[in-house]
Amino acid sequence: MRCTMPLPVLIGSAYYLRVHVPRDVVANASGATVSLPIGDRICQLKLTTHAKVSLRTKYWPEAKKRFAAALAALESHWEALRRGPVTLSHKQAVALAGEVVATFLDILDDNPGTPEMWARVAKMDGAARAGRSHPLAVPTSQTIATEMENRFGGLTDAALARRGLLVDDASRRKLLERVAVAMGDVTPVNELLPSVWTVFSVN
Repeated sequence: MRCTMPLPVLIGSAYYLRVHVPRDVVANASGATVSLPIGDRICQLKLTTHAKVSLRTKYWPEAKKRFAAALAALESHWEALRRGPVTLSHKQAVALAGEVVATFLDILDDNPGTPEMWARVAKMDGAARAGRSHPLAVPTSQTIATEMENRFGGLTDAALARRGLLVDDASRRKLLERVAVAMGDVTPVNELLPSVWTVFSVN
């Protein structure tokens, strides 16, 4: 019996990735959330017996390209489920957080945004780390954990997905904290870049 390769599916006016979760991992995958690259975004998808997510395009060539990247990330996730969760060392967590920063700087190299925008980003990042995203909230260990997750959880999952890693809860918290610290290094760099390019253009 010939196995057919999955392809993007047109639903309405947009193409979708829709594939069945492999039988050997469906018990562990069902109900879990996985981060997938869709174009220039990282989208979070809740798994059931299948994975379904919009590729955010109605153009076939672009849909095929986005489908391939998302499917590769999914297949890495299946392999991670088969291996089971691993424990990250401090060095590994720092290295993964560094990859997040490197990716951000690479993406923003040509269009870093305005100093004002990065000042706002820095303020929101700092508020999340302190558990003060909501001015009237009283910071507690729980509120800080929730706000850190809301602010940096997607980046953390994307870093793990890029490496095809499934980690234990303690390792994920460790990586989340390192990503939050590392992102503090991104904002000052991008605040300065527009001014630097202005100097070069003038001279």
